[in-house]
Amino acid sequence: MNTSNDLVHLIGSMTRQEKRYFKLSSAFYNKGEGNDCSRLFEVIDKMQPESDAALAAAVQGKPYARRLSSLKNELTELLLDSLSAYHATKQSRAQLRRLLTHVETLYSRGLYNHCLKILTRAEKKARETEYHPALIEVFRWKRNLLIKGITDSFETDIDALYQQVDILLTQMTNANEYLRLMDLMQAISARYAAVPVPSDLEKLRSIMAHSLMRDETQAVSFDAQLALYNTRGTYSLLTGDQDGALYQYKKAVYLWKRFPAMVADRPSQYGRYLLNYLNCLLSSSDENEFITILRDLKTLSASSPEEIHGMRDAWNIELLYFLNRGQLDHCLSVIADIEQFMSVRADKYSPLVYITLCHNCAVIYFLEGRYSKALEYLTIILNERRIEVKRDLQEFARAFGVLVHYELGNTDILDNRLRSNKRFIRKNQLPGIIEGIILMSVEKLLDATDKKNIDRIIHAMYGELADLLHHGNQEFLGLPEILFWAESRLQNRSTHEVFVERMQNGPYETAKDMFPLHSSAQILPHKEL
Repeated sequence: MNTSNDLVHLIGSMTRQEKRYFKLSSAFYNKGEGNDCSRLFEVIDKMQPESDAALAAAVQGKPYARRLSSLKNELTELLLDSLSAYHATKQSRAQLRRLLTHVETLYSRGLYNHCLKILTRAEKKARETEYHPALIEVFRWKRNLLIKGITDSFETDIDALYQQVDILLTQMTNANEYLRLMDLMQAISARYAAVPVPSDLEKLRSIMAHSLMRDETQAVSFDAQLALYNTRGTYSLLTGDQDGALYQYKKAVYLWKRFPAMVADRPSQYGRYLLNYLNCLLSSSDENEFITILRDLKTLSASSPEEIHGMRDAWNIELLYFLNRGQLDHCLSVIADIEQFMSVRADKYSPLVYITLCHNCAVIYFLEGRYSKALEYLTIILNERRIEVKRDLQEFARAFGVLVHYELGNTDILDNRLRSNKRFIRKNQLPGIIEGIILMSVEKLLDATDKKNIDRIIHAMYGELADLLHHGNQEFLGLPEILFWAESRLQNRSTHEVFVERMQNGPYETAKDMFPLHSSAQILPHKEL
């Protein structure tokens, strides 16, 4: 039986255009008052029930409530048929299946000449997209046609056909082996954010020692070449060879560009390769190439959950790229794009994608000194209840929220916020290291009455946070931004000004290079400190 969650997730994954197509087709083929599937669809689309029990309660009293189980299965089949029909004109594989169905229909009627014309179109499309299963099917039908009309050249024609089949099978075997090596490499890569352990390094070397990895000429098909470049690029990343990774992913992206039919057929996969290359370009000085690849990525549609994740990752990379260069004005234009996208596509975000984008917005507005806007996004993060928000995002939002309220002069709110944050840390037994430093510092700042005392408190906070940056055993989200804020307050300058000046004096390998410990005593103009 189809559980409600399966059906809810299927409907939730559909775009507005797909839902509209289903409603129109359902209304056309199921006229009258008996269209229970459409009614059930409307209930699920509106309420998004979390369980079978919730769905049963939602349809209680409806005429179809007694046969809810079978109706869910009917609706699922109708939705899948509708989605297949909707995308049949867009996806080459769907087009090929349609053409081959036409071939079968014509062949069964003995219309062999017409059948051959359709088959020729199918073969061309199958070769353009290297869809080998369809090409095998094309060859099978060509064999049937040759047998139906045996001519004087039959022996030559049938021999040539089987030679093509042999070549195709060899290419498929070759591509299959490249894909196997790539999958093995990816499996090892998925386990590590840093350098692999020695035993896995040995496995990586054995993969790269394979004859197919050493000889590029053996990669004869698109998929084989793509797998080769991806495997080499992943190996370069795992072994710390950034230049090697950049070179391999660039070759992969420009391979895609030479095959526009592949891009049209597999946009999500193409987007992943663009993201890999864009990530490698982060440390590159070729800004034109970075902007070109970013533009290519943004021109792809973003309708599926995977593509929306890709857009989030692209924005993250773009923000990081221009933040590292101190170009806050460009970052604000990126945030404007994010806000526009969120306003029209909020129903397609997973909670984690949504709050990650909110985090980006909050950071940029904080650095710009636009604290009211930053507070809007921090509040969204703190109020998100659809899933358990990552602890580092929660700590980030609470810590930044305290500083933002302090900057806005919300003294009454701050008193309550300080107490509630302390209770939250104690109740949940959280480390709260950064948050604890900020809470204590802001608590003292509320009692400080003159500039020297305020500077002493902020200077002490800066020193503790800088020490944590250098000697802490984990990374803390938002720590560099808080240090920029503290430095700007001590120097009586805007955070924007301090940030841009520091970043344009880069590049810096790590945040520790931006905030060396020996400089923490030099940022305060008061000599007695």
